Amino acid sequence: MRRNIKRVAAVGLPLSVVAVAGIAFAAWTSSGSGVGSAAAGTPQDVVFKTASTSATDVLYPTGAGELAATVDNPNAYKVGLYGFGLTAAYDAATYSVETPGTNLLTTCALSLSSALTTSTLSTPNATIAAGNNKALNLADAVQMGNAADEDACAGKTFVLAITSSAVSSD
Repeated sequence: MRRNIKRVAAVGLPLSVVAVAGIAFAAWTSSGSGVGSAAAGTPQDVVFKTASTSATDVLYPTGAGELAATVDNPNAYKVGLYGFGLTAAYDAATYSVETPGTNLLTTCALSLSSALTTSTLSTPNATIAAGNNKALNLADAVQMGNAADEDACAGKTFVLAITSSAVSSD
């Protein structure tokens, strides 16, 4: 009988320790739920500026020339530029932000190539890294129509007012 007591004690004591530890562990576990917060930034517009170097290809009626510009991306993410637009053209010799002068867009029959104005989100016309600027030199991007007024347009360098959709990019 003494042997059975020893056997019960040898098996029962470790089992009781595990059972008590399990109850103690269960008494100290918990879970939780609640709310947290996250904040999204506000997108900033990209800014087109006159390039520090001028375009190398010159415009002439029925011809195309280079578009030279610098684009600043103040956002914390990379952007792709899609679907360029041309809203105005001014004589660079007399242009200032305060008094840009006469809009020569129609007089000089200026437009952008269809490759720049077509907006498909499959391939951007250009990408600009987060918080950076990039010099754009787009060959054959600006076109001059045959209706360009020679007196108003010949020999001019133009300041072009450009628009584009800037879309966050991988």
